[in-house]
Amino acid sequence: MTVQIAVRLPDELIADLDRIVEGGRFANRTDAVRSALERLLDDAREAELDDAIVAGYRRVPDEEPEPWVEAATRALVVDEPW
Repeated sequence: MTVQIAVRLPDELIADLDRIVEGGRFANRTDAVRSALERLLDDAREAELDDAIVAGYRRVPDEEPEPWVEAATRALVVDEPW
């Protein structure tokens, strides 16, 4: 199912949109606007997920590692032949 919506846009924005469409990047205005809206929504979802991850770490912060962990890690790196 699709829903048609009416949107008023300034002439300058339409001119830029038409230039992109004429350049062949999109088949028409609808495809261009749909693509831009999908990108906006994807960015918003990603930002929400990032915020949730940060909030989770703030609620339950990482524990301080035991001192032997850093020493063992450094020893492993030093032993590598690179």
